[in-house]
Amino acid sequence: MPDLVRPARPFAYTCPVCGGSMRNGEEELGPWFQCHVGHEFSAADMDVWTTAAMDTALSAALRALDERLLLCS
Repeated sequence: MPDLVRPARPFAYTCPVCGGSMRNGEEELGPWFQCHVGHEFSAADMDVWTTAAMDTALSAALRALDERLLLCS
């Protein structure tokens, strides 16, 4: 029976650039993350990008709440 390539185990993160599903792995330099489009991140880069994405999302949510408050006042 031929050796089959097994798909990567599902990973619960999404790409902070495109929102695609991610897979992870381990190399000599540490963990890495790659989305299905091909964006690649080291652990440190993933931290920076996810923090920026979270800040953007929280800013948009706060702005929407402020606008809703003004609208309903």
